Amino acid sequence: MPGKRDHASHEAAIARVAGALPHANVIKAHLREILNSAAFRGSRRSREFLNHVVECALAAQWERLKERSLGIDVFSRDASYDTGGDSIVRVTASDVRKRLMQHYAECDGTPACRIEIPAGSYIPEFAGFDEPPPRIPLGEVNGIPLRGADRVSSFGSHSAAQERFAKMALLLLVAAVGWALGMVSAHLISGPSPKADSRYAFYRELLGPIATDSVHETEVALSNPRLLLYVGSNNPATPIWPSTVNARVPAELEKILNPSANDVQAKYPFHFLTLAGQDYTGMGEAISAFNLGQLMLHLDRPLRVTEARFLNWGAARNVHLILLGAPQMSSWVQENMERSNFTMEHDAITNARPLSGERKVYSRSANGNVSEDYGLIWMARLPSGSRQLLMAGLTSAGTAGVGDFFCDPNRMRPVYEQLRGASKTASIPSDWQVLLHIHVRESLPLQVSFISLRAGGMN
Repeated sequence: MPGKRDHASHEAAIARVAGALPHANVIKAHLREILNSAAFRGSRRSREFLNHVVECALAAQWERLKERSLGIDVFSRDASYDTGGDSIVRVTASDVRKRLMQHYAECDGTPACRIEIPAGSYIPEFAGFDEPPPRIPLGEVNGIPLRGADRVSSFGSHSAAQERFAKMALLLLVAAVGWALGMVSAHLISGPSPKADSRYAFYRELLGPIATDSVHETEVALSNPRLLLYVGSNNPATPIWPSTVNARVPAELEKILNPSANDVQAKYPFHFLTLAGQDYTGMGEAISAFNLGQLMLHLDRPLRVTEARFLNWGAARNVHLILLGAPQMSSWVQENMERSNFTMEHDAITNARPLSGERKVYSRSANGNVSEDYGLIWMARLPSGSRQLLMAGLTSAGTAGVGDFFCDPNRMRPVYEQLRGASKTASIPSDWQVLLHIHVRESLPLQVSFISLRAGGMN
């Protein structure tokens, strides 16, 4: 369950707090700045939670930083309340993490320190006082290189994920509130190209015109999942943000949903579920877009970002496309990706012609906060002659894992070699598919491994 960590991790978290205690006055001053910031001003619940966990950590009151204790101290729950059925602590902690990310993305200058609450823990961390520990190279643990299916993704630890998220905070903030129409023409990449790195050279052949066409641009299309938003209102007939689909929430369901709603919506007397189909994209898609931007810098190839809902044949025939997210999140993908050997359904990927040792169906499964996901990297040549590359998992976290795998030359190079070997010619075909397995924990893709590939059409 979120908030429960093994003993070694717990002791390490306490040790990190102890190392920051000499700076307690700086931390408390910075805490006051955060609590008064725009990111936290609208949520009394999140302010009280963050203030409580920081004060308890600085006072070394570790027993008060457990889920049940927090439910009692901060949210006035009974001592015997069911933490499994009442998720208010976990939901609030998640909201605080998002608000901290928003605060640091919006703040001017460099803060005196950083306050973070790592996923899976309620013990805060205080960064900025000491040099960060040396980073373990991708694919290496305790100095031992990993091979094949044992290779761990760069999302494989909470600290690595947080470091990556911190670098992408502004991008993810924009993704969370919706991509504006003006982003269609905004460049995803800016700044000087890095020095040439020979490890990335094979991507030019692998991507073909997507990486090399000097006439037509390449666009990254983010998904637009259809979401039901929990929205409040003073009017029993209409929500404050009406859409084409609105449904009044029954009183019994309000008791379940209201504790997890943000304070602004929860305070209204009436609540609705209203359909949103254009204001959001998945976190995994945003992560993959960032990784693709870094990859294309190595190839000196500019990218532009758009949304899947803006795609049409008039635009697509003049650009090469990289599509992020499962097909059900994009009508364009559903209508224009012709059937091939691996086909992505809602919760599974079907295998039209299984080879020896392969399965007919690869279904997503979940057990608590751990799930097994599957994903596709799918290159196709469109009738117009342009290329279309789909990178998708069955979930948004799976898409993050697929993007992380694809943009890592150490893991993608062997796949490239297999594609060349499987091709009937000496070059990479214009149509190919790669099937991946993604191990996900707490919505982070911890391990991504290769399963199979097909080179060219329905073979």
